[in-house]
Amino acid sequence: MYKKNNFLKNKNDFFIIVFGIIIFSNELNYFRFEIFDNILFGPRILMSFFILYVFFSLPEKKIKNIILIKKNLKYFLIFFIYIFINLILFNDYYLKSEFFFKFSKILIYDFIKYSFLYIFFCIIGLNLINKDNLKLLFKVILILSYISIVVGLFFIVFYSITEYELIKRLFYYDDFSVVGLRFYSFFGEPRNASVTLLSLVCLTVVIFKNLSTDLKKQFWPWIYILIILSLISFFLTKSFTGLLTLIIGSLLSAIVISVNEFKKASFKRIFILILCVIVILFLVYIVLFNIGRYYEYLVEFLRIFKILINTGIENTIADLTTTLRQHTRLYSQLKDVLPLLSYCSYFLELDILKIFFGNGSYTSYYVESVSTFHNTTDFVAPHSFISRILYDNGLIGILILSTFVFSSLKKDSDLADKISLSFCFAGFLALNSTFLFILLMFNLYFKKTAYENKNKS
Repeated sequence: MYKKNNFLKNKNDFFIIVFGIIIFSNELNYFRFEIFDNILFGPRILMSFFILYVFFSLPEKKIKNIILIKKNLKYFLIFFIYIFINLILFNDYYLKSEFFFKFSKILIYDFIKYSFLYIFFCIIGLNLINKDNLKLLFKVILILSYISIVVGLFFIVFYSITEYELIKRLFYYDDFSVVGLRFYSFFGEPRNASVTLLSLVCLTVVIFKNLSTDLKKQFWPWIYILIILSLISFFLTKSFTGLLTLIIGSLLSAIVISVNEFKKASFKRIFILILCVIVILFLVYIVLFNIGRYYEYLVEFLRIFKILINTGIENTIADLTTTLRQHTRLYSQLKDVLPLLSYCSYFLELDILKIFFGNGSYTSYYVESVSTFHNTTDFVAPHSFISRILYDNGLIGILILSTFVFSSLKKDSDLADKISLSFCFAGFLALNSTFLFILLMFNLYFKKTAYENKNKS
């Protein structure tokens, strides 16, 4: 299954430090710039040069020893094959001349983008990490995490004193409103910060629990402080996306706990663990209830779902898009909310075909009510990946994607590993966060290591 030779084992510490900086900067949205009306992301350019350097600096025999986790790669490819087949069979617009090239372009772009991320993190990164450089790589991630959080908290304190923003929100969102007393740091937007911070907690837990006993003793104070600061900063983002990540992560965790304990036939433990999740969610709800921005989202969501259940999707869309709702929190999130509400309506209508297969890949880019809302005839892409995957590809799509993600875990993974992956996966579903690939890289490394240690014994 695995080849044991690590093809980058002779690289020096500087190489590892550069690698650590590149993978963390992948989450720092301020490294974007505009050239000829195109938005370029600096870290992706650095990643491209890094990949080229790795392959051109290696002898041919070393390249042949690259480790691949075949099962995980197989599910990655199956997911995109399904996306392509689903596009042809279920997207009613695809074969129309005015849409064919647009949808094809999006499919090709997505495949290239995610293949690039997979190669960098789950192949290059997997082969780069070893037991000798793991400590240094973890140090780099911790230092950069502390810097980003401390700077973000400083921005909040500075604004509370001066009512002046040291740096503005990211330029390409075309939103020049003041962020105010919300955490965003170098992540560009509070929503990006919220997902990254929660994912950072998950990554820290996974790496820390897989360290040697000596390294745990060395790192544990810094780990606990980082987790506390990350969670405080997370709630200070006051982000709708962060709230969505919490909800999705909690649901995924409940499913993971149930499946994990059901295998052991321990129904008492299932009850206790799910009760713990409910208690934690209740405590989180109390916190959210006391933060005005979160409370407004919760109230608006409850109101909208009540309309959906009682009167159907058409009245729900009419209510959301009316001018009376322009100042509500959800009004600015319509391109994410409407596809999700439409998918929920399929359960009320018992539309089995759409529940399982959706409306066809990338149909969410052209929801007519959303395009009308944005006053455009062009495509409007949702920020939320869960809106896309459910509306476009249905339950089958989300199941294949979940299989790919959870196949990165080693066989003896405990609940901490699974719950951490669940919340990081939730960040990807809520905002298409690429932080998921960083956690996948470390999961695959620990999986490879466990396999090698088992063969040695």
